Order: sequence, then C-alpha cells, then structure tokens
Amino acid sequence: MEKDLKDLDVGILINNVGQSYRYPRFFHELPKEEIGALIEMNINSTVWMTKMVINGMVERRRGHIVNISSGSADYSMPLLAEYASAKMFVERFSESLDAEYRQKGIRVQCQIPFYVATKLAKLRRSFTVPTADEYVWLAMRWIGQSGTVSPFWAHALQGWVMNTFPAAVVESGVMSMHAGIRKRGLKKDAKIAAEGKKN
Repeated sequence: MEKDLKDLDVGILINNVGQSYRYPRFFHELPKEEIGALIEMNINSTVWMTKMVINGMVERRRGHIVNISSGSADYSMPLLAEYASAKMFVERFSESLDAEYRQKGIRVQCQIPFYVATKLAKLRRSFTVPTADEYVWLAMRWIGQSGTVSPFWAHALQGWVMNTFPAAVVESGVMSMHAGIRKRGLKKDAKIAAEGKKN
C-alpha cells in the first residue's frame, strides 16, 4: 500500500477506524485475539497510515490529518479499559503530531465523537446520537482546524456535563451502565452456546 501512495498528492488523511469490545467486559475476560485485534485496528493502523503519507506532506509543506478518537478516551471506562486507552493514544498522538508538524504546514486534528448511529454501534438516531451522514457533514466543517474537537454540539455538551462531575461519580455511573450491558451480553452468549449444543 505504501508504494501505491508514494506518488499521490494526499492533501487530507482521515483515519476513521475503530474496534471495541463485543460488549463491556473485564480485561481478564477478553480473548487474546480480541486484545490484539483491537490494538491493531485502533492504534497500529492509525500510526502506519500516518507514516505512509506524512513524508509527502512534509515535502509539499502542506496537509491535514484527521484522527477519529472517542469520547471514551477522556474518562475512566471500566469494562472498556483497552478500548478507551487505545482511543486516548489516538488523541495524544494527534496533539503531539500537531505540535511537531504545524511549523511545516501540516495540521493534525483529533475528533472525539460519542455515540453515532452506525451498523457497528447498533444504535438508532436520537437527540444525542447523529446518523453517520449527519456526523460526517459536521465533521467536514472542522477540517483545517487543529486540536481536539467535538463537531456535534450534543457530544460537546455531553463532554462538558461529564467534566462538571467528580471523576468518581462519572466512573461509578459508567461502571453501572457497562455492568448492565455486560450482563445482557453474557446472557446472549450463553443462549447461543446452548443452542449450538442442541444442534
């Protein structure tokens, strides 16, 4: 892939990749293959895609890189520890690259959405959950600016509200919510396993 990109004038790179848990779980419950896949998708792909295009941007002294992180990156996320940490890496990587390359004409931005209605997230659109098309339309308007941004106003409001509470309160609420989702996920897995044994 690097050879294919070598002679292209890539002006904007958008690293929009993500993989989370199938449902919230304790870290020791995660299979090794899921742990590795999550790192590969969320961290390694962003790093290597950036590496593939940034040399050309440096030569041309212009370019924009947009990395998609997650609202979960900014808070303790019990039962989603690896995912939240991987997305925090994306945020810090973006901020550090922006400081490193802005004098060379390259701007690096990190976007931190909360929930977006996608097939992967299995969510429906709501007041605080935009469709993918709605989010993209808003996100495109922020390209060219650097720093960490939240293009959808309801997500920015969610972050502001969460930041007003003590960390222990947010952590407790997240743990309770994720524990409920985990319980349903374990129940579904047990049902699938039982049906498999019958067949």
